[in-house]
Amino acid sequence: MRKFIFLLVLLSLLAACTKSNGPAPNAKKKLTIAVIPKGTTHEFWKSIHAGSIKAANELTAQGTEVEVIWKGPLREDDREQQIQVVEGFAAQGVSGIVLAPLDNRALVRPVSDAGRAGVPTVIIDSGLESDEFVSFVATDNRKGGTLAADRMGQLLNGKGKVLVLRYAEGSASTTEREEGFLSQIKEKFPGIELVSTNQYAGATRDTAKRASENLLNQFGDQVQGIFTPNESSTAGMLLALQDIGKAGKVSFVGFDSSQTFIDAESFGSPVKLSSCANCLRALKLLSIPTSFIRSTIDFFQSSFSGFLAANPSRIAATSTALAGAAGAAVEGAAAAGAAGCAVAVEAAVAGAAAAAPANAALVPEWLNIFVIRLLSKPIIGPFYLLLL
Repeated sequence: MRKFIFLLVLLSLLAACTKSNGPAPNAKKKLTIAVIPKGTTHEFWKSIHAGSIKAANELTAQGTEVEVIWKGPLREDDREQQIQVVEGFAAQGVSGIVLAPLDNRALVRPVSDAGRAGVPTVIIDSGLESDEFVSFVATDNRKGGTLAADRMGQLLNGKGKVLVLRYAEGSASTTEREEGFLSQIKEKFPGIELVSTNQYAGATRDTAKRASENLLNQFGDQVQGIFTPNESSTAGMLLALQDIGKAGKVSFVGFDSSQTFIDAESFGSPVKLSSCANCLRALKLLSIPTSFIRSTIDFFQSSFSGFLAANPSRIAATSTALAGAAGAAVEGAAAAGAAGCAVAVEAAVAGAAAAAPANAALVPEWLNIFVIRLLSKPIIGPFYLLLL
């Protein structure tokens, strides 16, 4: 999925470059594309980098030589450095820029200047308050926040106290997630009280942990739910909860994904990280190649076996029934694509619950493991169940 998205991004730039420079049907001109992330430390940006390289390789194999230059600020709050990077690439005369602006206003002028210099820009991930770019590719972040609110409402049965740790001012993507979450909670769950919504995590896991500690010192004994809108804010809150023994005692809904979060949810950690719910809905709607589904089935079977070995006192008949039924059913439906896969998983869950009624309550956990493992592969990426 990440490779496919970046292929579309680079094709947009290819069209813009051709339009700017004029057609050259017999020329084999190498295109140099600068990819500028918000930062370079989070797992999400590493997957973006990998996707851009794969897309460039694919275009090159098709006859259009593309070189990707990857450069961005170390921290996601270094506006000046990102501005300098954009200005530097524009001055070099690269063929085009792919930019994830860390501030929706501060990067307006550099993008405009690049355009006037004949360097087109595609904006990804987070919006820019401008129309001087050739394309915009991003998750529906407000929808993501709405889904997170729905999950929180489900976990709390519509009642309780919730705090929101925001990410950073000027970040359009996370602001949309936060606002989507808040508006949905207020509109759909009047029994949920929002006790804090104005604190910011900052750009790193460490700043997020400090902000989380401050919030938990003030509200830790009151809240039943917590929402965080990106990878670093989720990581910082997770660490703070673990430090004070609150992990697993609150419903924690976090946006974005990393292997740490997946392992916490899948392999026996007491932390109840939610994946913003609607796993099967996402699975039905996403376009996932059959070969990828099959490879994930194999991965699921092996990781599930490891989980059983690490947790011998849990599961018993339910685990065996679900592992076998899910593998067989999903493999049989793989040819029908993601929608068929989801239907088969639902059938496998029902069969596993019937096979071992005493352990039926555990079945959703194993279903969640499977779908998270499928949808969190790097090819699909951190927004795995919010791309609806």
